[in-house]
Amino acid sequence: MKNLKNLIYVALSVLVILSLVACGGNGSSKTTTSNAGSETTTANTDSEAPTVKASTSSFEDMVAYLTAKGFIAKDAQGIDINTTAGYVTDNTQGEMPFSTVATKAVDYDGLWLFWWDKDGDADVLQGWEYLDMNEGLIVIMGGANVLQSTAHKGYFAIAFAEDYARADAALEAFNAIED
Repeated sequence: MKNLKNLIYVALSVLVILSLVACGGNGSSKTTTSNAGSETTTANTDSEAPTVKASTSSFEDMVAYLTAKGFIAKDAQGIDINTTAGYVTDNTQGEMPFSTVATKAVDYDGLWLFWWDKDGDADVLQGWEYLDMNEGLIVIMGGANVLQSTAHKGYFAIAFAEDYARADAALEAFNAIED
């Protein structure tokens, strides 16, 4: 009985060691699952993600950052939220099914990224100016259209489709960005 007990302890120890070795790895790759359910392997995202600042980085830099972190697929074809119906809440009984939400507003497979050009159109910039006061609600044309963001920082805001699987992790990465 004592030998059986020792054998079980040894077997459990070996299993623990093997699982630690398997999970530890060298961190050089990571497998992620997209919203469509397909798996992709990407390089270690922490070392490859460009440094971005919410108050000075370009839209393209933020896309590169979120792509390197694995939240936007490398081959994602974004949908222009500014010209596509269904993103904003239309308070005009169908007269304005879409409107310019931000200088750039793109849906990347459920991750919605918004950016305002501080030197751009004053009417568009107005939605950004009141984000804090409106608790993240982007108000367009006095409330004709509205869109709720999940978070905002600097000249960026982020929101997610209901079925975006990695919203919590993407939000954490977005909130970690320096202002």
